[in-house]
Amino acid sequence: MSNRPRDLDDPFGLGDDDENKELDPNASLKEIASDILTKYDKKTKRVTIDDTHIRRTYHIDRNLDARLSKLAKGKKQGFKTMVVNKALEAFLNQIE
Repeated sequence: MSNRPRDLDDPFGLGDDDENKELDPNASLKEIASDILTKYDKKTKRVTIDDTHIRRTYHIDRNLDARLSKLAKGKKQGFKTMVVNKALEAFLNQIE
């Protein structure tokens, strides 16, 4: 599992990653440098999931974990976190 902070606009890594796009072969060195600095600024200024969420440890029933793991198979990283957060939010909204 990666320790890299996740982007809040795309906390589960489902969006495009434009860092791997190829450079324009006709771009000048000045344009390339500007593009690199823009991407760096964008990456360092964005709000991450670690800025808005807190890591907690809870015990979960083995059968529930197995069912959730089966459902999450083939899904992108963060699927279980999203499910648990949405389920907890719905539960709290109902009882508050």
